Amino acid sequence: MATRIVLLALVGATLALLGVLVLARLRPRTPDLGLSGGRLRPCPSSPNCVVSEGGDPAHSVTPIPLRGSPAEGMRDLIELLARLPRVRIVAARPDYVHAEFRSALFGYVDDFEARLDERERRIEVRSASRSGTSDLGVNRRRVATIRAALEKR
Repeated sequence: MATRIVLLALVGATLALLGVLVLARLRPRTPDLGLSGGRLRPCPSSPNCVVSEGGDPAHSVTPIPLRGSPAEGMRDLIELLARLPRVRIVAARPDYVHAEFRSALFGYVDDFEARLDERERRIEVRSASRSGTSDLGVNRRRVATIRAALEKR
């Protein structure tokens, strides 16, 4: 009898957790995207966002240095994003790109943005989760992976 009660409690807790996850997926926060004053927007206080310009130390990442011309750098970035799994490019301009990354298991969406800074010869980046609080470092690793792939070219 006690085993049955424990099993029912575990099933109930699992269903409740799945319900919370599904509701979070159905109600993603509205992303605050795009440029503001010619720069990427700062991260919110939650730890599930990183940005290379104007960020506090907890949210800060290094921008991506340009290897070739600015046009080649942005073209290489867009081509790389287009080859990645579960990525949809929402906007692609010569100086700005916005892509949505969808998680494999629950389909959560993270927004990746990049802005070309021709004067500094680099690409500024921002990656943020739309829902939840913690991303377990996913956005920081995403930016590092993209930077490493572009630096290999």
